Amino acid sequence: MAFMAIGAGQSTGAALRTILGELRLAVVRTVDGVVDGGDPEPLHDLRVGVRRTRSILGQVKGVLPRGRRRPFRRRLRWLGTVTGPCRDLDVLLARLDAFRKEVPAPPGPDPDVLRQ
Repeated sequence: MAFMAIGAGQSTGAALRTILGELRLAVVRTVDGVVDGGDPEPLHDLRVGVRRTRSILGQVKGVLPRGRRRPFRRRLRWLGTVTGPCRDLDVLLARLDAFRKEVPAPPGPDPDVLRQ
């Protein structure tokens, strides 16, 4: 994420808008790469942005009313939940060759079937 310009005299609400705006842009920038699916990094970056946003929304109870935070936190939790298995598979595929060297091949289909 790029450096955010937050001034010492800036209100908490303005600083929060700046931070959340930057996080939103960071997540939006990943969407095409996630949909394309050729590179696992955009999905990782999306998940990091979602986690950071959820974390911040959990810490600003005195700045944003609960009714304004709750729908976003709920949707972001859902997004984290549905992208988790995809990220797990990306990590598994990235480590598959190392696993194959460490563990003898099991009987049955070749583990490379996961790459198809």
